[in-house]
Amino acid sequence: MKKFFKLTMVIAIVATMAVLLASCANNADNADYADEEDLYFIGENEPTNPNRTTTVTTIDHTVIEQMITDNVVVATVNGRELTAGDVSFQFVNVKSALQFEYFMMFPPEDDSFNLFAAPEFDYSRIFRDDKTFGQVVLEESVRYAANFSIFKEFAEQNNIYLTDAEIDDFQNEIVSMAEFHGEDTFDDLLRMDGIYTRQQLYTLFHTFTLIDKVIEAILDNEELFAQFEQYMPEAPDFSDDMLGAKHILITLADFDDEAAAEAFATEILQRAQAGEDFDSLIATYGQDPGMLWNPDGYTFVSGVMVPEFEQATRDLEMGEISGLVPTTHGIHIILRTEPDPDNALLPMGMQIPPLEQRMVMAIFAAFEYRADNAEIVFLPELFELPVM
Repeated sequence: MKKFFKLTMVIAIVATMAVLLASCANNADNADYADEEDLYFIGENEPTNPNRTTTVTTIDHTVIEQMITDNVVVATVNGRELTAGDVSFQFVNVKSALQFEYFMMFPPEDDSFNLFAAPEFDYSRIFRDDKTFGQVVLEESVRYAANFSIFKEFAEQNNIYLTDAEIDDFQNEIVSMAEFHGEDTFDDLLRMDGIYTRQQLYTLFHTFTLIDKVIEAILDNEELFAQFEQYMPEAPDFSDDMLGAKHILITLADFDDEAAAEAFATEILQRAQAGEDFDSLIATYGQDPGMLWNPDGYTFVSGVMVPEFEQATRDLEMGEISGLVPTTHGIHIILRTEPDPDNALLPMGMQIPPLEQRMVMAIFAAFEYRADNAEIVFLPELFELPVM
């Protein structure tokens, strides 16, 4: 099974510099905004005191690093502690999402304005439901981190732990990444992604690897997966519309004219009708490469195949062979077969994800639901984290 979270982590670290160009705030301390027009609102409730004094600061990395090093607890999820290291990792994604939300609601007059390259951007002038931008970032970051906490809680309840070999693997991976980028560059990249210490990176890799193992354990255990089955995405029901068919395609390219192609196709048709093995005729004369990948034939629903092919298949009884069916692709000789719902060709945009993918989607949906309904407590220490 793919290592979903580890791969995401590696990509995020390597690509951070390209994604997050700049998000510095003004250094104007204690700036007063007396006019309500100077404040920007997101949400239904405006600030109770729109004229209050606000402060704009840049990130103080030393404060964050110290709080991470000291494992300062900033929130709890169902009684489980979240530390500064758990939460600060979420800052970049949350800040970017809120910036985008704000600019979608209040687009700048100048279309050339670059959201991510705006050092003059003043975060303190954004409010959502009477909370400053910084407060919202902190609380939303805790909610993001709550998903990880719920996974860990499940792992402990079901005795799912990492082996020494698994821990060694991701530790070696961290060492390799640092050697590849160079120690200083690697640390700079990590910091831009909200990772301020190597211990924090170690913890995150441990978490991502554990989540992979939790998913694998659930997929491999029917009893465990039963807890998540209700979250399975519903697949469209095409059972009443499915058709199955094999065919011998004769294209016109190898013949002098259409009459010659039709004469050749007629000869093949007569052999098929006389009882010659249809699969052997496909292998010898068929010119549809898709039949090599679908030796049991195609299963499809309305709108997938060209109309002439679809209608000719519908007109056949199960196991019956058609006459010559001309289409834009050439001349077809069709054998109707039993449809295989697990391998059906569906219209674009309506494809049913493979079973394992739908199972993984169910697991994520279940944990997201649990996180959304978890008891989350924001501790005073949370608001000591600088996020501007």
